[in-house]
Amino acid sequence: MAIQLFSDGIAAFNSPHPDSPQFRVTGEFELPPDMELPSYPKARQVMALLFLRAGQLVTTDELTYELWETGIPTSRTTLHTHISQVRKGLRDDKRAKEKQLIQTAPPLGYWVNIDPRKIDILRFVDLIKGIGVSPEDDEASLRRILCDLESALSLVRGPVLKGVEHGRTLSNLIQMFDEYIRMAHTQRFMAALMLGRHQSVSGELFELYMNDLSNENVARLWMLALYRCNRRQEALTTYQKLRRVLRDEFGADPSPQVAALHVKILRGDPELAENFRLLG
Repeated sequence: MAIQLFSDGIAAFNSPHPDSPQFRVTGEFELPPDMELPSYPKARQVMALLFLRAGQLVTTDELTYELWETGIPTSRTTLHTHISQVRKGLRDDKRAKEKQLIQTAPPLGYWVNIDPRKIDILRFVDLIKGIGVSPEDDEASLRRILCDLESALSLVRGPVLKGVEHGRTLSNLIQMFDEYIRMAHTQRFMAALMLGRHQSVSGELFELYMNDLSNENVARLWMLALYRCNRRQEALTTYQKLRRVLRDEFGADPSPQVAALHVKILRGDPELAENFRLLG
């Protein structure tokens, strides 16, 4: 199944990708060498929100709400001060008005005059659109999917906007991008398992599993990888742990797909050793 994107309005592009991203928001927030981040935390928040919404209008109300959810009497004036700090860091004062990176759309708000694909996380999203594993994929398709996903994931150097303060709007965007990253990792592990590469991805898959013990898709992949690594008892234990977590947190049992995989592991079903398919 191809990765399904949220209704986020992130633009699709038909033109070739630019060179390596110039602006990085995964891991440490980094700009090109001739630019610098604002020194004030709230100005960095403003820059971060504008960057994550690159190519889209960000209204004054949205920016104000991000910085001060309850609103303060001087917030709009203070916002203009932060915008000025952002422009100074991006060296907009050295550009003609029409080429400045922060453009004003009076009286509504601002937008970033940057190709979104020059920002690492937005380029990552553009690269993974439409990529996904299906039961019909042959070996050549799976190798191509795996290569494409690994190339896209190489752009992600760490948590989105590490060390940058964020209000509710940025928090929601970060959560959305984190979900894209998890989905891409899951698809990558699916492709790897279908290619018989359970040994090479077992360590990373375990780390993803430990980060969310209630994620049934990841638990299912981890169970299959364990079984193929001759760790049958650990695969069975993983199912029991998933069952407890789902009951404790949601009052639910594992899905029929995961339960079916559990039964096949109990029986030692020979189909579990076959590549090019995911069972359960």
